[in-house]
Amino acid sequence: MGDKLLEAVAQRLIVNKESNITVSRFGGDEFAILLPFINQDQATTSDLAKEYANQVINTLSVPMELKSDVQGIEIKYAITTSIGGVVFKSDDLPTEKLLQLADIALYRAKAHGGNSVVVFDNNMTDDLQYTVELQKSLHQSVLNQDFCIYLQPKYSAQHKIIGAEALVRWEHPELGILAPAAFIEMAEESNMILPIGKLVLEQACLQLKEWQSSPDTEHLEISVNLSAKQIWQDSFIEEFIKVIEPYAINQKKLIVEVTETVLIRDINDATQKLNQLKEYGMSISLDDFGTGFSSLSYLRSLPIDEIKIDRSFIQDMNTDKQAYIMLKSIIGLANNFNLKVVSEGVEEEEQLEQLKALGVLIFQGFYFSKPINKKQMAELLKQSTSRT
Repeated sequence: MGDKLLEAVAQRLIVNKESNITVSRFGGDEFAILLPFINQDQATTSDLAKEYANQVINTLSVPMELKSDVQGIEIKYAITTSIGGVVFKSDDLPTEKLLQLADIALYRAKAHGGNSVVVFDNNMTDDLQYTVELQKSLHQSVLNQDFCIYLQPKYSAQHKIIGAEALVRWEHPELGILAPAAFIEMAEESNMILPIGKLVLEQACLQLKEWQSSPDTEHLEISVNLSAKQIWQDSFIEEFIKVIEPYAINQKKLIVEVTETVLIRDINDATQKLNQLKEYGMSISLDDFGTGFSSLSYLRSLPIDEIKIDRSFIQDMNTDKQAYIMLKSIIGLANNFNLKVVSEGVEEEEQLEQLKALGVLIFQGFYFSKPINKKQMAELLKQSTSRT
């Protein structure tokens, strides 16, 4: 059915094109389109390219009905399209460079959430060069292990630190500390997320070992985020355990956070792997809960210990009645399944008090603390211990 869908998309692209436009399948679910001789003026050309791209999006947004040879029924498919482009003159750049720039534009369009268009022109050269250079230095920084973890404390309803979430930061040799928004999508696309994820896990284990060596901090837990590409690896479980074992930590204090992206491709495979982690002693947290499409079935089938409510519900709870009702329902649902509930994105005291009233017991957010480095975390824990 995937092949049929690609053929249907190709057919629509061909029907939509003019005689001088070249349409080709570039690979996977990516198509490349060449629009020659649009206009001599850069700004006009960019506008015309965006206009054509939006026509393509409108053409492809109409649902497609395809017949299943196996089931003998018509299945309706609705798809979203992201388009990235670059405006150029024939002697501007080599072909490989043009494709690379169009690819960067495509990533940015995807980051906007689908059905989006991003077109680069010569006025954006500096921005493009920055991105290209960042891609190059990413590979070298992985080799140099220029990545560290920042810790965002997790608090109890009594305002006591009970643990932290480990968040990756890039210690760029020239640009300084970079947050994930600057590089994580690039790392995903290039598969650099795999060695980066390993570095994060190693540092989280090291931090946990340090905490567990002291009676004052041995109760603390740490959570790490697993990307979809990590879990999709056939050797994921073996590699994960190989990283953890040398640290001789109490695995129950290590929480792995997954999102629905991990689960969508193969729910059975993901369930099996998460069950293996559970058997090894890990706790499993479902992150960004409430933003996906199948979360209820996940609660029933996955070995989940905890759900993290997406920050969007917290931010809208006082202005959007539906968000408040959804939030209340999620908390009730979690309680029925005997799951811990963590509220992300708590920024105001009013939000905190309302969440407490709804029965939430664990909190993260700028109201308590932004993500901080390990030294700052140690100071924060020292202050917390002395107050106690």
